[in-house]
Parts: sequence; structure tokens; C-alpha cells
Amino acid sequence: MNQYAFEIASTDDLNRLIEKLAATKTEVRQVRLSHLKEPSGLGWVTSVPAGNNIAVVFSLGDQAQIDEWYKRVRKPFGKMEFTAAPIAVPPTLTIFVQNKAVNLEQLKIPNGIAVTSGYVPTVFHQFNTKDEQKRKEEATRKPAPNEKLDPAAQAAADKIEAFLKMQKPLAPEAILENKFEGQATVEFLVSEVHTIDIDSIFMPGLSHAQIIKANVSGTKDGQEFLVTVSREIATRLLRLGIENPAEHFRGKRMRVSGTVERFEPPSAPSKTIYKIHVTSLDQLENIRKPADGS
Repeated sequence: MNQYAFEIASTDDLNRLIEKLAATKTEVRQVRLSHLKEPSGLGWVTSVPAGNNIAVVFSLGDQAQIDEWYKRVRKPFGKMEFTAAPIAVPPTLTIFVQNKAVNLEQLKIPNGIAVTSGYVPTVFHQFNTKDEQKRKEEATRKPAPNEKLDPAAQAAADKIEAFLKMQKPLAPEAILENKFEGQATVEFLVSEVHTIDIDSIFMPGLSHAQIIKANVSGTKDGQEFLVTVSREIATRLLRLGIENPAEHFRGKRMRVSGTVERFEPPSAPSKTIYKIHVTSLDQLENIRKPADGS
């Protein structure tokens, strides 16, 4: 993977870099916002000196090189047990928000670019290993809710959170088309709601977990976007008076925030599902009937 570090004089310079990113002819283009002042390392082994004043890092992987490496590499590769060839890092700009030249209020993100919080990509966009989820969490390097940050880093993290909330919500079609994974707010029309009734035996006053499917148009067969609601949150909705989630949510427009994850069911390898798992009512930011009646 190639990494290119930039010093910038202003957010105008940064917006010009983002315009170049938007013009890239590729399915996935992304911007990551880091709460750090500057990068300390790139990839697995490359480190950069402190005080480097790097405001932006552009990362780009090479799928052809990865495929060749995968043919030759010993498997398992150390502790990594691959299930398929890793996926190359797509064109990615990582912006260090503490840098004085970065002003999120002046940042311009064109349509088609995914924006998340996180750090510089490591080696692969998708490792395709048995412990894929753990690696995704390590790669983003976002501050955990209970992580204590210094005042400057906390201020930057707060700015990033506010910026992401102001971004236009993604549509499921954009997620499927761009193969997007990461933190996002998604707005969609609910088509179906199903109960997951295998998680436990029914008990009065408790609800089973729920699956909420989005109405997605113009996509390839075998692709879905859905939201899974944990049993605990489904029970809280029940206690709020939502006794029949299928009737309550069907046909309404829902806005959900969380981490979009890609999943390929072992029983249906040709099917690709992108989902957000809801474990807090705060993730359900807005539920309303469609304004246009559709």
C-alpha cells in the first residue's frame, strides 16, 4: 500500500485534495477524521517522528499486488487465518483534526464519499480473516466511550462527532453500491420487520430481537440492507407501547446511526448483507412517515 503525507496551509488546500479524491474512478472513496494531532505510524511497521505537522495522509492499496502476494504467502500467515484474498485499501484521505490548518466547519464533502471517524488505514481494507471483526475495530482506532483523552483530543473528538451528525444521511442504495462499511447514519423506508424468535423462550413482558429490512431499489439480487435490534432494545420499545413492530415500523422512514458491517451468510455465500446492530435507543434518531407519502 502507498501512503502520501501532506502539509497544508488552509482548509482550502484540504478541500482541493477532497475534490481530487471525488474525481477518482473507483467504487469506494472515503475520508477518515482522526481526533489526533498528527500520525505516529503508517501501516504495521512504519513510524513517523513526533512534530511532523502532517495534516492529511492519502492511502491507496494495490489489489493486483495483494492477489499475487496471497498466491505465494504461507497460510496461515502467522496468526492470521485467511478465508479469501484480502481487499486493497480504497482511495482514502485521513484528516488530523487537531492540525491548526483544519477547520471542519469549512470542510466540503461531495456526494459519493463515505466519511467516518478513524485512523490511517493499515495494510488492507478488508483482511478476510476469521477474526475480521476484531481487526476492523483495531484498524479504526476511534476513542472508546470510556477512553480518557487530553483536552485537545477530546475537543477534536467532539468536533468530529458533531460534524458526522450534520452530514446528510446515507441511503441504503449508496451503501450497497459503494460497499460501504463504517460509522454512518442511514435513512431508509422500512419494507419488512421480522422477529428473531430463536434467541430465547418467550416470556411475558419481554420481546424477541427484531430485524428491520430496508426498501432498496435498483440494486443487484442478493444484496440487502437491514437493521438488527437487540432483545433489550426491542423490549424497551415494547414497554414504550410498540407491541407490534411490524405494523408500527412498516412503511415509515427510519434514520439509524451505528456501524455498518458487511456479512455473507455461510448458508448463502452469494448473498451480501450490510447491517447496523442497534443496542441503544439513541441510535434510532428519527422515525417518521415519509413526507412524500411513498
